[in-house]
Amino acid sequence: MKEDLYTLYENMMMEPQILRVVRQTIPLPSVEAETGFREDEEDMEDEDLSEIQEVEIARDILSVVSDLDDLAKEAMYKSFRNKIEKCADKIRDLANEIIEGHGENI
Repeated sequence: MKEDLYTLYENMMMEPQILRVVRQTIPLPSVEAETGFREDEEDMEDEDLSEIQEVEIARDILSVVSDLDDLAKEAMYKSFRNKIEKCADKIRDLANEIIEGHGENI
C-alpha cells in the first residue's frame, strides 16, 4: 500500500489527476462481546462515594472555581473575563447544589 501511495503521489506531481470519491460501504470486522460477571457489578457498587466524600469534592471544586475567578480578573480582554466568570458561576452553582443536597452548609 505504501508503494501505491508513493506511485499515486509521483503521478500527481507529473500530471494533474482527477480523483473520485467512491461511496460504498466497507465491510467491518465483527465485534466480540465481553461477558461480565455479577461480582464485577457488586465491586462497582462498593466504589460509590459517601456523602462526606461528595461534599469534600464539591468544596474542592469551589476552591478551584475561586482560582478561576482570580484568573478571570487577570484576563486581558473583557469578553474573556465575562466568559470565564459565567463558567465559574455555573460550576459554583452545581457544586453548591451537591453540598446543599446533602444538608451541609456552604
